[in-house]
Parts: sequence; C-alpha cells; structure tokens
Amino acid sequence: MIQELLRRHWPPEGQIRLLIAALADPDTARRAWRQWRAENDLAAADHADVRLLAAVAGRIREIEPDLPLDPRLEGMRRYIWAVNQITLAATRPLLATMQAAGIRQMLIKGAARLASDPGVAKERAVRDIDVLVHPDDWERTLEVVYDAGWRRDPKDNDRITRLKSHAVGLTGPNSRAGGEFDLHRFAIRQNQCIGQDLGFWERAQRASFHGIDLLCPSRTDQAIVTLSQAVLFNHLPHPAHWALDLNAFIRAGEIDWDLFLREAHFRRIELFVASPLLLLRERLQCPVPDAVLAELTRPIGKAYQVEFATRATRYNPSSEDEIGAFRIVAAARAMRMARARPVPAGKAPAQAASIVRIPSLGRGEKLQVPVPAERNPFARLRVEISFRAWHAGRHSRLRILSQDLIVGMVPVAQASRKTGGRIRYTAVMRFPACLMSARGVETLQLRTDRKLAVRDLCIRFGTHQDEGVFARYGRAAKSWIAARLPLRRRSAEPASL
Repeated sequence: MIQELLRRHWPPEGQIRLLIAALADPDTARRAWRQWRAENDLAAADHADVRLLAAVAGRIREIEPDLPLDPRLEGMRRYIWAVNQITLAATRPLLATMQAAGIRQMLIKGAARLASDPGVAKERAVRDIDVLVHPDDWERTLEVVYDAGWRRDPKDNDRITRLKSHAVGLTGPNSRAGGEFDLHRFAIRQNQCIGQDLGFWERAQRASFHGIDLLCPSRTDQAIVTLSQAVLFNHLPHPAHWALDLNAFIRAGEIDWDLFLREAHFRRIELFVASPLLLLRERLQCPVPDAVLAELTRPIGKAYQVEFATRATRYNPSSEDEIGAFRIVAAARAMRMARARPVPAGKAPAQAASIVRIPSLGRGEKLQVPVPAERNPFARLRVEISFRAWHAGRHSRLRILSQDLIVGMVPVAQASRKTGGRIRYTAVMRFPACLMSARGVETLQLRTDRKLAVRDLCIRFGTHQDEGVFARYGRAAKSWIAARLPLRRRSAEPASL
C-alpha cells in the first residue's frame, strides 16, 4: 500500500514527539513532551534534536506552567539565534554583491521563511542560505561568485564556468563553519529540466532580507520546494524542521491546493510531497485536506516508488533496477517538459548514428563523450557501449552519467593481468531524446571506479529505427518470455499453508 511506503520514511519517533510538543494543542503537546523527556536526556540531545528543542522552548511555559523553566532550553534558543546570525554575517556580502551585479535571485527553504517571518529566527535554524538563480543569469552568477572569493572547496582555485548540477555548496573567504551558501540552478533536485522553475519566477514576491532586495517564492511554491526535499537522504542527523514552516502555512490558509496539486503532478513528485503531508495530518493534526492526500496517494508506477524509496535511503541508486527506475522517471519528467515547451522550428536536423572509439580508460578516470543532437525530443535514442576489462577488482563497475543522473551501470567481473582483456562487455541503453535535450545535456560521462581499467571502448549512438526490425522483434520476444517465466514457475509451486 502506498501509505505504508510513505510512513516508512518518516523522521525518527523522537523528532516527531518534539514536533508534536512544538505544534500540537497544549494537552497533546504536554503528553508528547513528557514522553520525550522520559526517554531522552536533555544534556545528551544531538544537533538535530537541539534544532527542534528550540521551537519547543518557545511554548514550554504553556506546556508546563507549574514547573520552572529549564535554563538549557532557553540556551538552545539563544544558540539557534547565534547560529543564524553567523550564517547571515558570512553570506550577506555575497547576496549584496549578486544584487549589485543585477542577478535575479530567489531565497528558498529556511532562508525564505526567515525573510517572510523574521520573528522565527530564535527557533528556526538556518545552517546555510539557499538561493535559486534565474536560468538566464546562471553563467554570469558563477563568474560573480568566483570573483567574490567563494569556492566549492577553500583550496580550489579553478573557475567554475559550466556547472550543470542542480546546486552547489559554497564556502566563503571568511567562513567559519563552511558551506554556508547553496547556489541553486534548479529549485528541486528531482526536476532538472530547462525552464522547469519559470512558474516559480512568475509567481515570486518581492522581499527584503536584512536590507537586500530579492525575491521569495509564493507560499504554495515554497511548500512544494520544502516538501519535495523533506525525506531526501542526509548522512548527518537531519532535523524535520520543515514541519515548522509547513504547519504555519497550512494553518494560516496560505496554500493554494489546486495549484499545489497541478505542480506536484506536472513535476511527478507526488510521493515526495505526500509523505510529509501525511505526517502533518496523522501525527500533528494539521488540517491537510483529505482530497489532497487522496489525489497524491493514488496508485502510481513501480519506478516512482523505487525512486522515492531509494532517494530516502541513499544519495544515488546502487543497483541496476534502481538505475533503471531513475532513468524511467527522469525520462517521464523530461517528456512532460518537452510537451509543455515544444522544440522551436529551425533547429539543426537530426544527426545520423555516430561511433566514438576510445583506446583506454584508467582506474578512477572520467571521460566526457559528446551526444549527437536530435531534433525530435520524443525520438527513442539507443546508446550501445562495449569495452574490454583490462583490470577489475571485486564489485567493479563502469558508470554512465548524465548530469546528476546515472543513466547506466555495467558490472564487471574480477580480471587480473592474465585474464584481463579477454572478456568483452556490452551494454545497451534506450531513452527518449528529451532526457538529454530537456535537461540541457551535451555529453555523457563515462566513469570507472578505482579498481577498474578498460580498453577498446566503443560507443555507438543511434535511434530505435537504426536497431533493425529483427533485433526489435527479438528483444520484444525476450521481454515477453522473461515476463511469463516467473508466472509459470510460481503456478507450478505447491501452495503454502
């Protein structure tokens, strides 16, 4: 059942009880707070709990009016306020520099909440400032950021001019903690198609953030961005402080639910926004409409469920099934964007199939291979990669990447100097052309791991028609047989009692 999958990736129970203590009615909050205190030591609270305890401290006199205020709770509020001030002091000069350069910038996530409601600075921690840059200003923004002394790594002196990832964490010249500024090319990690966020820019509202004039998303768009990132995996203890923002928006009636549903369906992120909304409704008694949850939790394809579960438990897919699911979902999102933004007339005609040959690729090396242009965004491209494994350790893999997406992965068996080069591997990937064109991808990256060296690489680009009718029918027959065999085996097995 979809709802069971969504509940499986909620925050830890301790964090949920702190959220109840911070947001629920006084009686419910009191019970949750006492349960948390009975199971946890305030002095041993980790950083994620501290960031939520600051919100609980703001109403502790309402929850426990007869007990003296624990000074540690007030200290946590002061700590959160101080952390926010340090972050602001480190990032404000860069925001001002970008404003002076005429760069269109929009605050998102926690920074947008502070800009619209500065009074929550004592309980809403903001470790970094997230800024979305207008797509037309992206290349110029990278130059401004570099000239201002901000780097991905303090020791990195390379100019970042063609960064294609959805966001990059930057560290300033006077940074103390590091990574206080996240520069976003796209607002949402799952949606990285060109023009995907133009609706956000059309609905954005003017705001002043500590004397700097910039933009903030509408409440509905801010909810979309915040919820879409709520369950994404983070190796650090990650607080569920997104609930502090969304609870306030929903109870104030500031969410346009019709727009919310349209945007979630168009972006195909229903499961990502449904999981935190279900938590708000079931555990925090937040008035999320039943019709909204019913629309978001209707049956959805298996690939979307695999992608959701994978992103909630790790950064990247690790198995061939997960990689296939990611590719299917990314292609579906790209096709929606291609339909919404048709390819203009006058583009260069489609190129014929091409072949790229590479003598060798060493251990841990990367190689960019240009992708032939295709005018028809819905043409089904075929990419065939073959190579000889010259040296391979255990669990070696050749990965094929497109921007932030792993398009394919070829597992390679162990190979030594004696057996290296004797086995030739071949992998075929098929996807619509818009998976590349809608995302602005011009190259595919081949990447070996530290235990793999390959030789005689051959990459063939073509379309579905180039494959030949007999090959297509043969592949269809194999798929049909593979789908039927498991059913026959199961039917032959005795029924279990």
